[in-house]
Amino acid sequence: MKPKKILFATGFVGGRGSSKAVRWAYDGFREKGYDPIVVSESMYLYKLQDLNIEPDFVINRSPLDNDEAIYKKTATVLKKIDFDYLLAFQPRTYLAYYALKNKIPYSIVEYSVPEVFEKYPGKRIGTVYEQANLYLCLCPFPYNTPVPKKMKNVIVCSQPYPQSRLDFANEVKQLTPNQARKKLYGYYPELKKYQYDQLIFLNINDEYVNPFNIYPNNLDYRNQDGFAQNGYLRLNDFDQTNGFVNRLLAGLETNFPGKTLIYMLEKVRELTAPVLNQCKNVRAFSRPSPFVDLNVDLLLKQASDMNICRAALCDNQCDLYLLGKPCITSVVPVNFMNEDKAIPEAQQRNTAYVIPYDDSDYITKLVKFVKDKKMQQSISKNMLTNFKLMWQKNNFYDYVIQDINNSK
Repeated sequence: MKPKKILFATGFVGGRGSSKAVRWAYDGFREKGYDPIVVSESMYLYKLQDLNIEPDFVINRSPLDNDEAIYKKTATVLKKIDFDYLLAFQPRTYLAYYALKNKIPYSIVEYSVPEVFEKYPGKRIGTVYEQANLYLCLCPFPYNTPVPKKMKNVIVCSQPYPQSRLDFANEVKQLTPNQARKKLYGYYPELKKYQYDQLIFLNINDEYVNPFNIYPNNLDYRNQDGFAQNGYLRLNDFDQTNGFVNRLLAGLETNFPGKTLIYMLEKVRELTAPVLNQCKNVRAFSRPSPFVDLNVDLLLKQASDMNICRAALCDNQCDLYLLGKPCITSVVPVNFMNEDKAIPEAQQRNTAYVIPYDDSDYITKLVKFVKDKKMQQSISKNMLTNFKLMWQKNNFYDYVIQDINNSK
């Protein structure tokens, strides 16, 4: 029987987690004999291209487009595509709405459940969420996610890792941090030439510290690389995250008894340069363009003395569970994508060490955890146990492929 034609609907989202999920699912479906079609939108292209994905179809849009214009542009492009099933890697309903209206089976892949239910032409149409075959929440542990009353289709599942990523992760987690650093010398000579007492990987996306990503600051704005901002960041989200990153750097400079080398995204380093330029004991390095080699990303996480994550359920956390690499979780921004609600459950499972983003004793607690190898080993064991549980009992592909096969 010939495999069905699966359309990956991407774009219209601010962060990087969705683009990584697209990369992994694309490879995973191809391993299983499918040949996914990819559609995206013009403002999102660079995030896919950084991961070596070239969409088959592109929706050309502008930051000035209103929601109704985006729905119309989306429909114009999707009419040209022959597909049997739509898999939407995004919380906004522009693409899935077309599938609903044209009676094409579809599912939605996200990191949290909807918090807003709108009517057409809103960004988050409630009936689209409610009538999806599946609403898949990608989680690192079997999180008891809060489910909206009208949604009977929510499933908590694993990341869509391909087998090739699992195989590479098994190799990486056998390495000591020093062994991982040696493998990275060719990519990042800073690891060899700088003297430092601790290496930190800061898992925070540049969108969260970029004031041009706040509506309406994003309107018709392009950065020096020609990329537009989505405008999905709320004002409080920016204030909290920007303040956290800058305080972290200053705190490491003044309160950590040694030298710190911290890894961050290139745009985060640029935006925090005024603080970094005042530091003598803190140096930062960043990934060059293209955005990321996902295998190098795993090596960096393994090479670090400590990873700091802004979320409990995000793609970076899932990678850390895959490796069994403990981290410090500091939920920022708060009241965003169920992250606050997930933290108590992660703590109960002993898979997270939590320091609030605005804790005045942040550096003291960071140093304490970095030194506590026994606590780290306990958390690491529980992370690996939860990843195995998710992969065996809540596997993304088991749910999706069964639904694809059962759909008419």
